[in-house]
Amino acid sequence: MQNEVQDNKTLKIAIIIVKIVMLVCSLVGIAIKVNKALATKAANQITGTVRTSKVLKMAVSQLKKAFTAGSNSDKVEAIVNLIKALFTEGLLLIIIRELFYNMSVWEKATTVAKLAAMSIVIFGSGGLVFGAKIVLLVSDGYDLVKDVREL
Repeated sequence: MQNEVQDNKTLKIAIIIVKIVMLVCSLVGIAIKVNKALATKAANQITGTVRTSKVLKMAVSQLKKAFTAGSNSDKVEAIVNLIKALFTEGLLLIIIRELFYNMSVWEKATTVAKLAAMSIVIFGSGGLVFGAKIVLLVSDGYDLVKDVREL
């Protein structure tokens, strides 16, 4: 029973992570048409690392704290740190590969170029460039905020 509860929480965290990756992709104009089954498949691909990674656990904890009682700048910082942790753990590419599964070759090529540019900007600026956009999207993303607060 305890393992089942832990597995459900891990899957919930993984689904929130997938939603955040989709949110960040939308910031650079990458529209991802994903159904629930594909998002869940992407989440299932990363649950093992979500369960064991200390770096990711710290990033998720920071995210929860920022979304529960933090300022907008705290939320931006938490999202940027989560994306960095996903990159460090190799999960960002796994999520992206799953989410872009149904794209044409041309869509994948342009998406990879946009993601490369996004990565340079996020990592090069410490996330400041996306700060305002993230704040706007997060403040409008009631479901995401609610999901993170319920972790």
